[in-house]
Amino acid sequence: MTDPTQPLSKLKVLNVEHYRNIYFCGDIHGRFDLLEQALHARQFSADIDLLVLVGDLIDRGAYCPQVVDFVLEGLSKGYAAMVTGNHDHYPLGDYGYWMQNDGDWFDRLKAFDRNEANTVLEKLKRLATEPLALELITSDARIGVVHGDVPDNCWQRLRDLANDTELSNQTEKNAAGEPRWHRCLLSGRGILKAKQLNDLAGLRVSNIDYVVSGHVVVRTPEFISNRAYIDTGAYYTHRLTVISLPELLAGFNAATANIS
Repeated sequence: MTDPTQPLSKLKVLNVEHYRNIYFCGDIHGRFDLLEQALHARQFSADIDLLVLVGDLIDRGAYCPQVVDFVLEGLSKGYAAMVTGNHDHYPLGDYGYWMQNDGDWFDRLKAFDRNEANTVLEKLKRLATEPLALELITSDARIGVVHGDVPDNCWQRLRDLANDTELSNQTEKNAAGEPRWHRCLLSGRGILKAKQLNDLAGLRVSNIDYVVSGHVVVRTPEFISNRAYIDTGAYYTHRLTVISLPELLAGFNAATANIS
């Protein structure tokens, strides 16, 4: 679980109109090999393009340290932006819980080279300070990015909670001492409940044009109302989704046309 004493970035607003291309990447889970292939196929340029990551960079896959190094470099040089997922926060919490939830790659690294493991752990702690949510200003739309769900399916509610410390601290906490709205952002699975209740329209997020999420594995990128789910289970399926902004908008337009 996340250490409740660890300060978390909440919402970061970025104007991304100046990038040539903007790509959105699903949960990588240590599959740096798939990420390299996808970026090569897209002719991604670190000088003029932006890669937006929906969280869960680590665990399960064999190349977690490589993913971490790539993303940290991207954050420092401006070719990557990210939100954190539940797995990205596990290194901050109970070690046993992390190991039970696909962190065994780190245990093996520690047994092989403790010094290297300590270096990697510091990098993981740095990644975990990245925001829980992004709001991207493009020339076409405002796009929210979260790993899981948006509190109350209302982006303004997220803005208020992120920007008002007193309001944020007043919200309900779980047994681990975490604000429940943090857990909603990190690991909410509203899409599963909506499908069970046959209420997909209830997934619409107000006060934002579109929202892109990971966390819930879908066969192909799934567009529901103004939400896109792009975690295609890279570790299990060997398919990592990297989707461009125009493709994303086309998906939303097609979903809207199907409703009407």
